Amino acid sequence: MSPIDVASFPKNLDALLLLQLMNARRAAELRTDAKLKAVTKRQTEFEAAVRSRNHLVMSEANEQFRMATGMAGRKR
Repeated sequence: MSPIDVASFPKNLDALLLLQLMNARRAAELRTDAKLKAVTKRQTEFEAAVRSRNHLVMSEANEQFRMATGMAGRKR
């Protein structure tokens, strides 16, 4: 495992945010009603995970939300 380059870390986060926004926009444009329902379900689960303050649950819920968004955008 390589060390994290602290100087470039903010740029990496900016790039990740940009990719997530692009993915969300694509999902909004290409979604079906069924895919929108799946994204909404995963968003609700993520919000509940945040309220639980359990970081492992939040991480898993965030991944599932991002995957549902990707599916709505026809990434897979």
